[in-house]
Amino acid sequence: MRPNQAAGAIFSVQTLTHEGDGKTKASAIFFTKARTPQEAVEMIYRHLEGHGIEITGPKMHGGIEAGFIFDIFQTTQGKVWFKTAMLKI
Repeated sequence: MRPNQAAGAIFSVQTLTHEGDGKTKASAIFFTKARTPQEAVEMIYRHLEGHGIEITGPKMHGGIEAGFIFDIFQTTQGKVWFKTAMLKI
């Protein structure tokens, strides 16, 4: 739980507000309201399902850069890039 965060917020489902279109690494989809890297990964799958996009191949690692992990999904709409903030410990 974050400081000043309401207890009810812990269990709320975040909206899929994002930046980027996922066509390239530079425009990778980044979920701006993800509270944790784990929540961001869950949002990736919600986003794909919500847009009717099916995964057609294995997820590929697109690199680690400036505190972000990049993943590439092979889908029915071609390659889709996602950017997830790394866990800060």
